[in-house]
Amino acid sequence: MNEPLPTFIGIGAVKAGTTSIHRYLGEHPEVHVSEIKETNFFAYEGQRRPWYRVRSWSAFMAQFAPGKGMKAVGEFSPIYMENPRSAQRIADALPAVKIVASLRSPVDRAYSGWVGSIRSGIESEPAESALRPGSRYIRRGFYSKMLEPYFERFGRERIELILFEDLAADPARAMSSLYEFLGVDSGFVPDIKQRYNAGSFPRYPRLNRAWQALRRRQPLWFRAPDVVIRWNRYMMERTYSAPPPIDPKLREALLDLYREEVARMEEILERDLEIWRR
Repeated sequence: MNEPLPTFIGIGAVKAGTTSIHRYLGEHPEVHVSEIKETNFFAYEGQRRPWYRVRSWSAFMAQFAPGKGMKAVGEFSPIYMENPRSAQRIADALPAVKIVASLRSPVDRAYSGWVGSIRSGIESEPAESALRPGSRYIRRGFYSKMLEPYFERFGRERIELILFEDLAADPARAMSSLYEFLGVDSGFVPDIKQRYNAGSFPRYPRLNRAWQALRRRQPLWFRAPDVVIRWNRYMMERTYSAPPPIDPKLREALLDLYREEVARMEEILERDLEIWRR
């Protein structure tokens, strides 16, 4: 087997800038990232679903063959952070690997998750009812519990926690810190002018749900030719707009819901998270 073992695994969180981080890492001349973002390999449990595209160790390792000779090799799959078995599977297969997680204000992350579900056509409820305690949008914001198995298996020193807010405010500085953690040239500056996976909202929700339902019924969508992907992007650009702002009352309710969690994350990160309380 000539494929290099991954030196880092990105575990999430969902809607916290992992697409941008994946792309910025891929620009670095000393870093190789998997061609497929979100291989989801360490969360795969035999389900025949399109988001589990890498289902064997050989297929997983093939993702890293082009990285032979690189100083850092890895992938990002945000599902790992919320899958209770992923930490142990990663530790068993890659005991020396480093872990990278990007975290975002739980309130903003929950709202962005709802926006993404509306855009994907899998959600029709308004934010006020969809973002209720216990919903998947809310559960994904309790980072401390999800990080516990990673701290136990890898130790704090092998886990890099990035704040989405830092990445948004100064991407070059945030990436420099990550490059240093991964042991590559921290002076490299990626093309930070490009934004990836920016939030958008359908102007015609019913039409969007019908279109997205059609997409989901096509088994080959994930291997669609570039012309189809470009056409889909073209249509999205003309029928989507910026998401509406979150209702202030809903924000206040969610801030109260996450108050204790933010305090726990301040202890873990050893920094003030007033930016998450605004």
